[in-house]
Amino acid sequence: CLFTVCFTIGFRNIVMSIFVAKTHAVKKELALMDSKNKKGREEMAARKQMTAKLAEADVDGDGSISRDEYFMLLQDPEVAGWLLELGLSDSDSHYLWEMIAVEQDQKLLIAEVIEALDR
Repeated sequence: CLFTVCFTIGFRNIVMSIFVAKTHAVKKELALMDSKNKKGREEMAARKQMTAKLAEADVDGDGSISRDEYFMLLQDPEVAGWLLELGLSDSDSHYLWEMIAVEQDQKLLIAEVIEALDR
């Protein structure tokens, strides 16, 4: 009888330990998924903001950003902040225009910029 009681208590403790371990693992997995979802929502919001800024910068409405429009866009404090967050200084931003726009007849197509943001 004592053996049965000890065995039952021991078995119950093992089952509870497994249950608690599994519960903690699921909780960690759910927290990780929530973190990824939050990051995805933040990235989507940032893309929307950048898309709006690009559309706003396209003064002539031709669907592309000219050299003048690009450098006016860089004057926007929010855009300058985003570029700094990406590790791009003011001189890097100027060099970036020369590097990208040379291949595209001195214009950046807004659709291509947005597509690049999605990568």
